[in-house]
Amino acid sequence: MVLGSTLGVVALALGLSYFGEGTDAFGYVLGVALTLLGAWATVRPLFMSVKVSRSGVRVRGFARTRTYALSSVADVAVMEGHNTVADTRLPVLRLTDDSEVKLTQLSAYSFRAPRPNHPADRRAAALRNAIEDLQVGSQAE
Repeated sequence: MVLGSTLGVVALALGLSYFGEGTDAFGYVLGVALTLLGAWATVRPLFMSVKVSRSGVRVRGFARTRTYALSSVADVAVMEGHNTVADTRLPVLRLTDDSEVKLTQLSAYSFRAPRPNHPADRRAAALRNAIEDLQVGSQAE
């Protein structure tokens, strides 16, 4: 999320730098394109989310939104990330068709040694509990 916003600010600044004295038509087109792309890339990560409801698990990512039916969710696990600076972990939806959906919106970083009560573990447990509660509730109806 921070990386997306940072890249958005850079593109926004580059786009705005194209406007000024002596800019030709190509410069204005490029400036407008970079400015719009930068504004979108700066704001979009703020709306990235994972929501659980009776209709399923809605995963709103950087570029697209997908909804997974509660019946298609087999488990919620935690995966080790690939970061050499910090202990990175992120929750993963394991679906009944053996595919996985990485929930980068819920990833967490820790600069301390790996610990059992990692923020990503707590987020995965809360997500798992919410899904299980809704699955049990839908079976009871």
